[in-house]
Amino acid sequence: MNKSEQYKLEIKAAANLETYLLQNSCLPGPRSNLELLYVAADLCSEADLRKWLALSPEQAPENTPEVFLQLIGVVGLGRLILEHGQPEDTRRLREFANDDRWRVREGVAMALQQIGFKDAQLLAEITRPWLDGSLHELRAVAAAWAEPGLLKTAFSQNTALEYMDQITRNFQQSTSTDKEARRILKKGLEYAWSVVVAANLELGKPYFEKWFHANQAIRKIMLVNLTKNRLIKADPVWVDTLIAQAGKEVDHD
Repeated sequence: MNKSEQYKLEIKAAANLETYLLQNSCLPGPRSNLELLYVAADLCSEADLRKWLALSPEQAPENTPEVFLQLIGVVGLGRLILEHGQPEDTRRLREFANDDRWRVREGVAMALQQIGFKDAQLLAEITRPWLDGSLHELRAVAAAWAEPGLLKTAFSQNTALEYMDQITRNFQQSTSTDKEARRILKKGLEYAWSVVVAANLELGKPYFEKWFHANQAIRKIMLVNLTKNRLIKADPVWVDTLIAQAGKEVDHD
């Protein structure tokens, strides 16, 4: 019996569900119990999910067992959106993408991925308006699509590349003074490009190379992607060629 199967049994047998989840959250700590999180988001009742979604930041501070309950609710929103398709749930998920707590923001990307695993076209529809949103919303979209398990079809590969292209353009053009949000999106772009390009090198290389030859700030982001093993293994000659080109361009700059 693996961990997920064990958690399913324990959730069903729990005398007090919230107490069980709080005690097994692994919080406070560096990493919450993600295995339990996914099982709970899938198994817990809609009533429980909505109750935990309603917790305030004061009731569920960062890195506490209580935020684990809200995180389950946020990830569970993906399931509720698939089941009911209510615009209000999609709006709430987008609001959580701007939450001050990083775990909650991560939960949004997880929820989007859960939607994408079942319905990639719905994920594309939901996240398209976010491309014109805040830096945190852009980061959520990038993180959601940068999942190898989602990038198995031509539709998903093309959509992910188009969205990454728009996200990078908006990042480049952003006038936001929120330095922390810019830093977070930059970190996201430093790995997301490698994931979506590695899924289909033929489709991805032209997008990557366009931004690789953009301004110095964007080129630095793309260079970090070139250090990722997924790209090095996929086409080491291409990676080495771009890195060599970057050295010449930096000298020229």
